[in-house]
Amino acid sequence: MSPDASVSRTTPVSLLLLALAASAISCAAHAPLPSPEEQIPYAGNPAPAELQVLAPWVGEWSLDIQVAPNAQSKQGVHFTGKAVGQQLLNGQFIRVDGQTSNGATREEFFILYGYDPGKAVYRRWYYSSIGLVSEFEGRWDASRKEMTWNLLNPARNQTGTIVYAVTADMVTVNVTYKDSEGNVVRSVVNRATRKPRADASLP
Repeated sequence: MSPDASVSRTTPVSLLLLALAASAISCAAHAPLPSPEEQIPYAGNPAPAELQVLAPWVGEWSLDIQVAPNAQSKQGVHFTGKAVGQQLLNGQFIRVDGQTSNGATREEFFILYGYDPGKAVYRRWYYSSIGLVSEFEGRWDASRKEMTWNLLNPARNQTGTIVYAVTADMVTVNVTYKDSEGNVVRSVVNRATRKPRADASLP
């Protein structure tokens, strides 16, 4: 093989590597610098460490939701969907945005989580495209790695309880609503499974 042939075969690869390097340098050079305002420290206290028990919600999730048979649906309903969680406002809150569908209708929602140091309880606010707004107060059981939420704004004398079983890659959500006589009127199980990161295979 002649020297010229060798150069001819390697040149395209070399050019590609040079182009990638130049692109990386260009991107780094054009990355926006933090504004003077963004470099100023946040006011107030740092984010509560207690909120870290809900930090697994940060990321992308697949949702599988099974509604048990009830007065509105004798067969029950199965929903699938997706959700994305992120930390907000200097880590003081966690917000989860999601959407679900049963193939006939769809729902969009977001959930906002916070921690109240004064009362040593967790806060959960749920807002939905169906017009539902609910507020829950939660307590964490470290030994069981479970969060139990109790509904604060019940309607029609109902009570509502939500139990989260939290792991790094799965959150199982059990929702139970009961009427004034203690009968279950709505039971839902939502299994949220973390989606693999797009760069998970990279070193």
